[in-house]
Amino acid sequence: MPRITVTLGDRKYRYLWLKYVTGIDLSRHCAVALHGRYSRHINEKTHHAHVELDEFPFALAWYLCGVTASPYRWEDNPHLALETAPGHSRRTSGSPTRTGRGWCTSRSTGCGCTPPSRP
Repeated sequence: MPRITVTLGDRKYRYLWLKYVTGIDLSRHCAVALHGRYSRHINEKTHHAHVELDEFPFALAWYLCGVTASPYRWEDNPHLALETAPGHSRRTSGSPTRTGRGWCTSRSTGCGCTPPSRP
């Protein structure tokens, strides 16, 4: 099962959530556009968490979103969509730091993932 580690440091968020995505409604915006349930392990009080992405079955993808608190800075709001990619791992860093294993952020060539080693 994929897992992620979320490390936020001192940054404060008005909203911070991880959603198990089971569908999408492109006529809507933000969280209401993503069908599915919210993780119980990630919220605006989270500073560091290791999350096994196994809380709910049937997720097609996962979506992590944060909206900064005062002072609000759009460019500091993380948005990260994840899907499974067996055998791949990727470390994404920035502000905040987001890391994971067993997932890939893109299906395109050159996604930055580390493919499994060949025997």
